[in-house]
Amino acid sequence: MKKTIWLFAILFCLAFGNSSARAEDLIFLTEENPPFNHMKAGSVSGVATDVLLRMTEIANIPLNREEVILLPWARGYQRLLNSPNVILYSMAKTSSRKGLFQWIGPIVNVKSVLIARKDSGIRINNLISDSNGRVIGTIRGSASEHVILSKGVSPNAIQRLHNLKLNVQKLKNGRVDMVAMPEAAFLYHVKELGYDPDLFENVHTLLETSLYYGVSRGMDPALVNRLQKALDQLTASGEINRIKLQYR
Repeated sequence: MKKTIWLFAILFCLAFGNSSARAEDLIFLTEENPPFNHMKAGSVSGVATDVLLRMTEIANIPLNREEVILLPWARGYQRLLNSPNVILYSMAKTSSRKGLFQWIGPIVNVKSVLIARKDSGIRINNLISDSNGRVIGTIRGSASEHVILSKGVSPNAIQRLHNLKLNVQKLKNGRVDMVAMPEAAFLYHVKELGYDPDLFENVHTLLETSLYYGVSRGMDPALVNRLQKALDQLTASGEINRIKLQYR
């Protein structure tokens, strides 16, 4: 009888012992890209962060907001490429990135654009010729920057930074002619900085896509699947839409 009990206990542990992954075994990285992910009151906030916390709760992977690490995009991207058990968000799932990572999503839809001051008179019909002689502020390694370069715009026309807010300030002060970034992030920073949004206009759409959580190729696919199912549950219940409303 004792042997039967011990055998049952062993089988139980083998079957369920790994059902609860530990957040400390994983590395959660993000960047400053409001309203999706950004620093607020000393901790990381935003739509994608709040969704992630609910996903990990449902998937039984306890995670505290303070455990999410905020880095410049290029640094976070390199860690995702070169380290196991990393989740980086929010990412556009572009064709050049698709095969490099595992993916959890989609989270939200996003539009990346070129924005100029209205008084600049800039009109973009042909991205290469109409941006000639202009300076475009980008985030180093971002999807928006990749689109610009892939269309044939000279790297000399690009001024790379690691901070979206600084790009908005430079556009306002005339230190760049255009900025390339998600439209929602631009509007967030304009409001935060107290600028008049009517001073600016979208002169060209670069990319319309969805944002995802990028996951290291080396992470256990079963764990990735658990998190995807948790996200699907949040989508189906309408909870993601309720979270998005909090950041309007």
